Amino acid sequence: MLAVPLGGLVAPLVAARLRDFGTVSVSFEVVYRPLPALWTLLFTLAVTLLASLLAGRRALRIRPGDALGEALEEGGTLGRGRLFAGLSLLAVALVLAVLESAHLVDFGQPFGTMVVEFVRVCLVVAAVGLLAPWFVLAVGRLLRPLAARARRAGGFLAVANVVFNHRRFAGAASSLTLGVTLVGVVVAIQSFYDWRRADLAAAQIRADYVLTPANGNNVLAEELQRRLQGAEGASDVVGIRMLPINVRAEDRTSAQGSPPRMYGSLATGDLTRVLNLPVRGRPLSALGEREVAFSGSAAAGHQVRIGSRVRIRLPGATKDAVHTVAALYADTSELAKVVLPSPGPTGARLTPGRYAAIYVRGALDREAVTQAGATIASYDRPSYVLRKAAESAENNRLLPYVSALIALFCLVAAVNSLCLALLDRRREFAGMRQIGMRRDQVMWMVCRENVLTVLPILTLALLAVAAVASVNAMVEGAGPAVMVSFIPFGWLVPRGAGALVGVLLVVRAALRQEG
Repeated sequence: MLAVPLGGLVAPLVAARLRDFGTVSVSFEVVYRPLPALWTLLFTLAVTLLASLLAGRRALRIRPGDALGEALEEGGTLGRGRLFAGLSLLAVALVLAVLESAHLVDFGQPFGTMVVEFVRVCLVVAAVGLLAPWFVLAVGRLLRPLAARARRAGGFLAVANVVFNHRRFAGAASSLTLGVTLVGVVVAIQSFYDWRRADLAAAQIRADYVLTPANGNNVLAEELQRRLQGAEGASDVVGIRMLPINVRAEDRTSAQGSPPRMYGSLATGDLTRVLNLPVRGRPLSALGEREVAFSGSAAAGHQVRIGSRVRIRLPGATKDAVHTVAALYADTSELAKVVLPSPGPTGARLTPGRYAAIYVRGALDREAVTQAGATIASYDRPSYVLRKAAESAENNRLLPYVSALIALFCLVAAVNSLCLALLDRRREFAGMRQIGMRRDQVMWMVCRENVLTVLPILTLALLAVAAVASVNAMVEGAGPAVMVSFIPFGWLVPRGAGALVGVLLVVRAALRQEG
């Protein structure tokens, strides 16, 4: 009841940030309606009711005599259902990873692969959250022999409490593991996509330099025509234009509605000299007057293949023109979904106009670029590859921040669980004080308990992130060094350290108040 109105107050601030990120349109506005708020309330109540029934079912197993005697059997083991559920989810995620990495099943590109990857990530995060209390218990049992040899009783008691009363840490362990694992996996996958975007650009770009002029900058084309092409030859400079077109397969002309709008690439020059793309059918630089090439995803979407006939309406035309699909090429960010035939011979010079990119193979006349104006960005091949990775990170920067926000909520939930556990242990702490333990000794014992809980959680989260990174690296055939670069240590280390320090500070403050 409190969260829904507070969410309504925060929603405009979130919408403003989404507009700044470019995730939504600048015209995006927040609208308040009662039905979404009602469904949110009902869904929350349903989840709460289910969780309460599960918790009450376990509590009702306690015998009345034990309940009256306050013997709550804290030393009992965790539910086996949690362990089996976690292992089952992990096994399913492993099967999906093997099928994807070994290419045993074709899930469909690109939508099917994205869905499978999303499901795999959800399974890994959920499995790690379920297995976290058991992992903490296993680490505590491994440390028990070492703690038994310690001279101080505080260390031994801390390990003994983690092992014997491990159920009291289950809630904190699960929520904290979910948060840290989620942010680690999301950032790791984002790093993988950034690397893959750069890796594809490195494999596809043959040009030595790439120029990205602003729209309508005709000065650049004139300078390149007069100086670059005059020095190196027309085939060393290729310009790419993007044209809005309407495309429809010829056998669907009777379909209702206008043809779908998309963009087509028009190349001035020989594409094969500057781009290295897998192509089936006719080379992209040899398309005839009424021939076009489709990317793999566009061909699947329009259900066309080599030899199919499509109707294309160019800008300014009043009717469609029939073209034949002469080639299929791999999807690339360098070209649109459709490549149109060049207006002239392959060696045609650049003409003044709007170019999305201009590829230069050979020496680059820096003076021509400088004279063309400051709105023109020029990159050598390595810089252009790095730019592709930076563009991918910029376009998807919202996901890491959203995952970090969820991780913060999970940390708050973990701290709340630990504080409630401390409040329930008043009689235990009073008994320790009566047998001669000082307050600082009790405090250090509890701090060690939380360290023994949080550190295994961070280790488990790191293992899960490393596993996801390894699967992504194997799918693309990357080496161990590339796989390690996917692990976001820069995100995990400060958040893990912050979680550990925050939990210890809250525990210390709570114990001082109790004292």
